[in-house]
Amino acid sequence: MLGITTQVNRRPEILIQTLNVGGNIGLQFYNKKVYFPDFMKESIDFVLQETQFTVQGIPGEIDDESKIVFVTKLVEEGLLGIDSGGTDHSLLRPMEAIPAAENTQ
Repeated sequence: MLGITTQVNRRPEILIQTLNVGGNIGLQFYNKKVYFPDFMKESIDFVLQETQFTVQGIPGEIDDESKIVFVTKLVEEGLLGIDSGGTDHSLLRPMEAIPAAENTQ
């Protein structure tokens, strides 16, 4: 479950386009669009600039409960992932880049 101290990471390989539509800010990625009210601009900019942060660390004009709702939506949509154990995901390699273990029997 996502809480205020949950560490999350933005997937840097995702290309994101920002949209301004009638008092809302949209994020377009993966052929989908997610919209938030204009007053969340500071929070959205932070998420787009940082790759790893806690929910609590998100700045802007939203309270802690709203931060949880905001991050939960971005996790559900695939833009953010929940960091399990503080892993630095930038150091991970695709499975095909890892040599297969030799059979020692």
